[in-house]
Order: sequence, then structure tokens, then C-alpha cells
Amino acid sequence: MCRTLQQSKRQKRRIAELEAAQAKEELQDLHKNSEEPSDGAEMDPLARMRKLLRIFSDLMITNTISSDMAETCHVCLDTLRLKKCSSLECQHILCNVCLQSIVKADQTVQCPECRRVCSRESTKPIIMTEEDRWDRLLNVAQAWDAFDRRGEMETSEEDDENSITAGSGKFVLI
Repeated sequence: MCRTLQQSKRQKRRIAELEAAQAKEELQDLHKNSEEPSDGAEMDPLARMRKLLRIFSDLMITNTISSDMAETCHVCLDTLRLKKCSSLECQHILCNVCLQSIVKADQTVQCPECRRVCSRESTKPIIMTEEDRWDRLLNVAQAWDAFDRRGEMETSEEDDENSITAGSGKFVLI
């Protein structure tokens, strides 16, 4: 029983690491593709937008800790360390040592802060600082900006369609 729990824990940690690595690779790929198309053919705009939005969404729901190590575990009050703490479903964060100590026999965890009960399997390791997340979000925004040049053309065309020239003045419909 204990061995399967350890294997499950390792597998979850590995999955979280792989998801983060995949998101990072997708972001780098999008950023690279936005600068120069490899064979002259561009990526499908809708697929590219979906990919950017998926990365953005994944980053936004990722629970992080501050990089200044100001956060503490609600049980032992020790400073939380990256990759040595986990997030519960309620988004509260505990160090892994305390998390192990409050897991019940039925593999549920009651959050010591809000008392919400969740399964042990639903906890996620914290693998990113808030600063790292903001850097990645900035990269997504830059990739979106590099891709969204079409919007500038549409705006100028809409301005031309909405303007009326009368004599020497120019009136714009609002």
C-alpha cells in the first residue's frame, strides 16, 4: 500500500513536470514561429490562437509560491520551498512533510486552513514561482502580439469605412 502511494506520488510529480516542460516548449515553438516561418507556410491562425490560449489558461490555473520565500506552511509554519510543497484543490499550499502527516487512511486530506476535504490524488506539486509564471505569461503575450499583426490592418480598414469626408473636415462615426 505504501509502495503504491509512493509510486503514485512520483508519477504525479513527473506528470506535473512534463506538463510544465510541454507548456514551455509550446511557448518557445510559438515564439520561434512568430518570428520566422520555417518553410514559408504559416501555422493555421486558429490553431495558433488555441495553442496560445491553452498555454495562457494552464499558466493562470497553476498554483505558485512567491520567489522571496515569504510564504509559510499553515501547519508547521516553515518557509515553503519550490518543489517541496503541494497545492490542495482549495488552492492552499502545504509543505510535503505536513501533507503526508494529515493524509487520512481513506487517502483524503482536510485542508487545515479552510477545512475542505479533497483526495490525496488531487494535490499538485508546486513547481513554479510567481516570477517564473509572470515571465512565461509575458512570453505568451509577446507571442500573441507578434502573431496579431492582422488586427492592426483590420482596425485601419474599419477606421476608413467609418469615416466620412465632408468638405474640408473629416467626421468619424462613433
